[in-house]
Amino acid sequence: MGALLFATVLFVAGYTLVLVEDRYIWIARLVLIIGAFDALQVSRKVGRLSPRAASVLSIILGASFALAPIGWFYDNAGVDRGYYEAARQLPSIAGSRIAGNSMTVSYFAYYGEATFFGILRGSQEHIERQLADSAVDYYFLLGDAPEPAFVRGHLRVDSGAIESVRLYRLTPP
Repeated sequence: MGALLFATVLFVAGYTLVLVEDRYIWIARLVLIIGAFDALQVSRKVGRLSPRAASVLSIILGASFALAPIGWFYDNAGVDRGYYEAARQLPSIAGSRIAGNSMTVSYFAYYGEATFFGILRGSQEHIERQLADSAVDYYFLLGDAPEPAFVRGHLRVDSGAIESVRLYRLTPP
C-alpha cells in the first residue's frame, strides 16, 4: 500500500511540473501505473482481493491509462493537413535544399521531401554567400515580408494559388 501512496504523491507532484513543463507528466503517469499495478498484485497476494476482482481492477486501471493517449491521437489527427495540402500545391521540391524567412518553411520542406537549410540572417553579402556555399535551390518567402534583394532577378516558381507563399528558384533548372 506504501507503493500506491508513493505513486499518488509522485503523480500529484508531477502536476506541479506541468505548470512549468508539460512534457514531464508521462514520468509521473508511468510511476503511478507501476505503483497501482504493484498495489493490486500485493493486495491479491495477501488475500485482500480475489483473483477475479484483481483482474477486473487491472482492466479498469489499464483502460484508464489508455484513454488519454487515445484521446490525444483523436484530437490531433490531421493537425498539419493544411501544410500538407499547401505543399502539394507547390512545384515539386523533392530532393532539393530550401531556405526561408520562417520556421514554418520546415513544414513545406518535410511534406515536399526537401532538405530545410534554415532561416537566413545577416547582411546581404553574407546571405548570398550562405546560399551559394550551401547550394540552396529554393527560397520560401512567407507572409507579407518585402522581397529581399537576393531573390530579385530569380524566377518565382509558385503558382500564386497560396497568396502568403512565394517560392523562388535560386539555381538553374
